[in-house]
Amino acid sequence: TGEPDGPPTLPPFGLADSIAALATAYAVMAALAGREKTGEGQVVDLAIIEPILTVLGPQPLWYDQLGYVQPRTGNRSRNNAPRNTYRTADGHWVAVSTSAQSVAERVMRLVGRPDLIDEPWFGA
Repeated sequence: TGEPDGPPTLPPFGLADSIAALATAYAVMAALAGREKTGEGQVVDLAIIEPILTVLGPQPLWYDQLGYVQPRTGNRSRNNAPRNTYRTADGHWVAVSTSAQSVAERVMRLVGRPDLIDEPWFGA
């Protein structure tokens, strides 16, 4: 994490703790639903490392198998665009992260830049 030309950064909160808490809550709900259906209880056993590894996607595998360390990209993503924080015309900030081409097109229309949709690089 961090900007490409800067040092690594930490999230401003306990990211692994929060993700583990969500995964545990989900596992408990699934266990309760199973108990409701079958009458049998379940054991929920979760290490903090397991859920955070799912959030990291393929990066641990890339490093383990290939020795590849993904370079820091700041707020940007190689999978989604636009994705960053942007200064608004009135000097405030907005965070944008689109998840699909159609969402990105709607964002461009919303910010008054529908012309960008027709650029060759936009759909790449």
